[in-house]
Formats: sequence, C-alpha cells, structure tokens
Amino acid sequence: MIIKDNSRVYDTDLIIKQAEGQDVMDRAVYRTAFQLIYMRYIYVRSIVSGHCCTQPDIEEVKGELTHEDVMSRVIANYGYSEDEVNFYVDFTKQFNGLVR
Repeated sequence: MIIKDNSRVYDTDLIIKQAEGQDVMDRAVYRTAFQLIYMRYIYVRSIVSGHCCTQPDIEEVKGELTHEDVMSRVIANYGYSEDEVNFYVDFTKQFNGLVR
C-alpha cells in the first residue's frame, strides 16, 4: 500500500521491512514515515477516544475500530481508507515501543 503526505509517498512494504531491520530505505526517510504513521495513529486515537484527559490503550483503539460507525467517523474526518487506518494502528502496535 502507498501512503501519501502532500507530495511525499511511502511504500508500506518498505517501511515494514526497514522496521524489521532490513536496510531497504534511507534512514531519514524512514524516520519521517515513522513519525507520520505515529501522528496519524494519534489522530485516529483522538477520534476513537473523544476524551482529552484519558487516552485508550492501543488494544481499546483497535477494538473500537471494529465498530462500523467508529471506523466511518475516522474515515470521514481524515479521509484515510480503512486499510490505512488499520495499518497505522497495527504498525504502531508492532513497532512503536512507546505506545501502550
């Protein structure tokens, strides 16, 4: 899958390979993509949560996204596809050690 950020495009297959330790892309490009994915996860989480003081953990976010109305709200607010939303959550869960 390809994710776009303005004029930049990122291949998710390459991002995953780089995260797994393969040297398939420039490290600066990977860091930028990693930060983009994390920020988009935060956006998704904020729609799912609805509370500014307490944030759900990643398993709660993933669970809420199984409800069609929640996923539809995320897609409507940000214009991401369902595959993109799932990628942001799954990648963050698997590769971002700072997220609980």
